[in-house]
Amino acid sequence: MLRSMEKLNAVLGFWVGRLGWDHSALVASPTLFAYSLEKRVIPRALVVQHLMSKGLLKKGASLVTPFSMLDEAFLQKYVKCFKEETSTLLELYRGKGTC
Repeated sequence: MLRSMEKLNAVLGFWVGRLGWDHSALVASPTLFAYSLEKRVIPRALVVQHLMSKGLLKKGASLVTPFSMLDEAFLQKYVKCFKEETSTLLELYRGKGTC
């Protein structure tokens, strides 16, 4: 096993416990466990969760794609293109807000 049980439990706990998302995305894309929980997973998940709560993401959109993108691509596709929500999304992404 390449990741510690502590890391696996932390990512799974956040993904399922905090966000309420299905664990099957994690199982299908184990590379998500390789990303930093604090620097990548949590900020991006909060942005995605906010967009979902506002109905701004397509139904059935991949939950994995936002995490595998480079930072600038993520900001372009999930933050900057939603003009009315950009300031809120930036706060979530930078860790200054909660969703």
